[in-house]
Formats: sequence, C-alpha cells, structure tokens
Amino acid sequence: MGNDYPNSRLYLCNVPFSKDYEHTIDFPNFTTQFDYFSSVSSKSYQNFSYIRETGTIQVDEYKETILNNNYLIFWNNDKWYFAFIDSIEYINNSCSEIFFTIDVFQTYLFNFRFVSCFVEREHVSNDTIGLHTVPENLETGEYITNYVNQEPSITLSYKIVIASTISLGESLTPDGGGLYNRIYSGVSYYAYDNQDEVNQVLKRVAEAGKSDAINSIFLVPSKFITSIESNKKISNSSSSVVFNWNNLTKPSNLAGYTPKNNKLFTYPYCYINASNHVGSNTVYRYEDFSTSNINFDIEGAITPGMSIKLIPKNYKNKETNYIEGLNLGKFPICSWQTDVYTNWLTQNSVNIETKTLENLVNTGLNSLTSSNVQGITSSLVSGYFNIRNIMNEKYIHSLQPPQSNGNLNSGDVTFSSYNMSFILYHMCIKNEYAKIIDDYFSMYGYQVNDVKVPNVNTRPNWNYLKTTGTTVRANIPQNHLDTLNSIFNKGITIWHSPNVIYNYNLNNK
Repeated sequence: MGNDYPNSRLYLCNVPFSKDYEHTIDFPNFTTQFDYFSSVSSKSYQNFSYIRETGTIQVDEYKETILNNNYLIFWNNDKWYFAFIDSIEYINNSCSEIFFTIDVFQTYLFNFRFVSCFVEREHVSNDTIGLHTVPENLETGEYITNYVNQEPSITLSYKIVIASTISLGESLTPDGGGLYNRIYSGVSYYAYDNQDEVNQVLKRVAEAGKSDAINSIFLVPSKFITSIESNKKISNSSSSVVFNWNNLTKPSNLAGYTPKNNKLFTYPYCYINASNHVGSNTVYRYEDFSTSNINFDIEGAITPGMSIKLIPKNYKNKETNYIEGLNLGKFPICSWQTDVYTNWLTQNSVNIETKTLENLVNTGLNSLTSSNVQGITSSLVSGYFNIRNIMNEKYIHSLQPPQSNGNLNSGDVTFSSYNMSFILYHMCIKNEYAKIIDDYFSMYGYQVNDVKVPNVNTRPNWNYLKTTGTTVRANIPQNHLDTLNSIFNKGITIWHSPNVIYNYNLNNK
C-alpha cells in the first residue's frame, strides 16, 4: 500500500475506545482493521509530507470543524500508524494543531506475540464446572437454602431390639453372644416389630424370674437388619450393612438465577451442608464429586444407639471417602419396666414355700412339747411373727414401683419428628448476589493465577486479560514494547468486533 501512496496520508476518526486502554478492538487481519478505521473517518488528507511520531500535526481546518474526532491514522512510507487525539488547538481560522499519542496496540497489532507469563485474570477457554476454583474474595452475602434432600429409608421403618443373655423364644434358656456386623456382642439381639410384642416378651421374662437377662433395648432401622431367625433373633453377620443413596442432582440454578459463568456452581457460591440434625454438620463441594450426580454410601453396624455413617462416593479423588464421612446421631436407647415384685417373687418362690413349711412345723413341734399355755402361746407368736416377717417382706417388695432401666439421649426428639436421618441442605448465595458476581465474571473473567500463554481470542465477543511481568515479544521500539506490556499488566478488555463493543448482554460463552 505504501507503493501506491508515496506521500503520507491522514484520516481523522471517531472511535469508541480511548487511550486509557480499558477497552480496545482486535482484528483478524490488516485489511479488516483498515476498513473499520476508514469507515469511521470524517476527514481524510491524501498528500501530507512525512508525519513525525513526535505527537503533533497541523491540518488546514478550523478547529471547531474537527472537534468531533478522537482518533487518527496516518501513513508513512510502508507503515500505518494509529493514534489517539489528545487535544486540538486553534492556530488560525484555517489551521489547527492536533496533539496525539500513538496507539501501540493497534499500530503493532500484527507485530507482537504473546508469550508465557503470569496470568492473573482472563476469560478461560474451558469453563467446565469445577475446573476453576481459585478464590475470588468477593462478597457473597448470606446463604440461603436452594433445595433439600433427605434420606427417607432410615426412619421409615425400624425394629425394637432387645439385647438378652437368654433366648427370648419359648425356652428362655441361656443364649451366648455372637458377631453382629463383625462386632462381637456377649448378648444376643432379638428384633420386634412393635411395642405389644416387646411388652409380651418382657412380661414373660419377668414371670420366669429372669428380668436381669435383659441387657438393653434400643431402636434399629429395619434397613440394617438383613436376616432374622424364626425366634426373632437377629442372625450373626461378619460385615457392616451398606446401601446406596445415589443420583442426587447438582444445582442448575442459584435460587432461581441461572448463571452464565460456571464458576458460580462451585464453592463458595453454592455447596452442600450435610446435617445429621443432632449437632453435626459437614460441607461437601459439588466440584469435588467427579461424577455428574452426587452419590453416597450409608454404612451401619447394629449396636445400642446404632452406628451409621454417610460416606461420599467419588469425592476428592477417592472412590469411597471415609475421611469426609458424617456420623448419624445416636438412635434412642429405650427404657423398660422391671416388675421388681414379680421378679423377686418368682426368684424366691421356692425359698418362701420352704421357710413357711419349716416355720409351721417348728410351731407344731413347739406346741406339742410345751408344758403350759404360755409356752404354746409363745411358740405360736414366734411362728406367726416369722411368717408375718416373710409376708411383710413380700409386701415391702410389692410396694416398690416398677424400676425404670436404660436412658434417653439427644436423638429422641429428632427421631420422634422423623428427622433422624441424613439431610443435605443445598446452600447458595442469594439471587441478587449471584447476578452481581455473574456480571463481574462476564466482564473480567476468572482469577486464574497461572503461568501460561494468555487467552486473547477464546470467546465469541470479548476477552478480558490481566497479567504480571513481560507478556509480549515484538521487534518494535522498546518504549512501545514497554507500553504494550503495561497495558496487559493493568488489564484490558479486547472486543472482537466494533459492532459489539460494550454490549455485555451478548452471549460470550
């Protein structure tokens, strides 16, 4: 083009960006670049002598006729230069002086190349959820519940389990312990469906004088009892019981707001607050689940109070992540009545009968050998008081109320309200904050803090870039190279078409 125009040429233009380099426009080639600037030109001059880059030029124009221009381009020999108009000064009615500063970005757009540098912020080329989690340190406001998942099967059905040293079948004979979920128990566990069954068993045991054989009574979710024998005894097992809580969905919006930038689907903008509803909570981050849905194992072992744990699957690069598990609060330990009188009476019935007979015999013998009425009376009184003492002992025991055994724990209220299970509260920031942060990401990309070649044309409409240190290489004057590096270190938005500049409403995914 220089061969066609041996003399300098000048165009005065009006462009939508300024020399603060907050925004600029890139072009795929010089032809497209030149066509744009010539299209926004209001004045053109064809036969200038050599235009120096010293920052000033005079044109044969009255000042007010060119004040609407903020940019110029000029041709010297084999190169086009692009520059910002700083000011226009009046010389006379037919002459004005223009002060300008070279636009190093547009002038050397096709001369410099990006090199590996420390990139602070940019619009990433891959916005897969979880790929970008560098903290942004933005105000998130208060969190709200987006939606809730509650594991239903734990509290839907349960058994009342009696731990006993005797068989609770018909025989009531001694019964040894065994392995329950690989845990040895010195007592055997018997499972019943309702309170009537338990009351009948307790009554039968008390009538047999064996109430002390009852070690404890506790509740167990039916899910964890895999096999029960004909006499209601829970079968021994050599491993814990594990079942799945699978295919829980990750959020598709934040409190009704659908973000354009996927970083908002990561912590701290949304997360899972897992609770056992009795004081223990743990946080799970969506991005740390390697599967598209959220999956847990729920593992349990039968013990008084139950031992149950929520275990995330495929979480933080572990297929089964026990370290990040959450224990469920203890299930209720039940209370039960021991009829002290009936139990004592049964245990001592043989001794009572023997003592009564023995005293009657002694009374009779004494009366036969006595030589006077006083002796007979004394012997009868003695026998009476022995019997009365025995009867009084029975009466004292009969006055004692049934004793309460066992204890209650903090899980009782939670169990009674059907909340004794794992609950996932899907938390997120409020709609208002979600939009504010989303718009910020749309304008300025993500904090990446990575050494790499910057992304400058990976989005359809604009890319933001902020770097540290040397960012570009070019065979150009050092002062212009320094300016280029400072532009990117300060941060700049590069728009990919003059028709879209400043339009942040466009889809830029």
